Amino acid sequence: MKRSLRRIARLVSYRERLERVAERSLAEARRAAIVRAERLAATRSAREALLREGGAPRSGTVELELLVTGQAHGRQLLRLAEAQAAALAHARELERQRLAELLDRRRERRALELLFERRRALWLQDERRRAMERLDEFATVRWWRARGGHSDEEED
Repeated sequence: MKRSLRRIARLVSYRERLERVAERSLAEARRAAIVRAERLAATRSAREALLREGGAPRSGTVELELLVTGQAHGRQLLRLAEAQAAALAHARELERQRLAELLDRRRERRALELLFERRRALWLQDERRRAMERLDEFATVRWWRARGGHSDEEED
């Protein structure tokens, strides 16, 4: 029984290491999602600033070159924002997957810990029973000798 307890304890420590790896992986996924969200916010604010500055032409002459350049830049910012939004959605999905993986690893580790605790309790109970049997045997022999009983060795 003792060997199986050591085996379960090794499995628990292995599962703890896997859980720490999953925690680091989740932390990296969260950092990546935060960075992507910040980049998306910066791109959206740059696009909004461009739209505020550009707007409808005021009175006077319109510089066609600036207008076309502004529109092209606006389209580029829009495409960049769409790509960054897709990357953010992917990063959040990856984060959800990593969280689910971490929770699975925690459940597995906890199940093994409970198994270890139950097996250890059974082993300790069995050891206590064996110790009581040995004490009973010693007490029986002492009692027998104290009553003047003969042992098997004396008869030979």
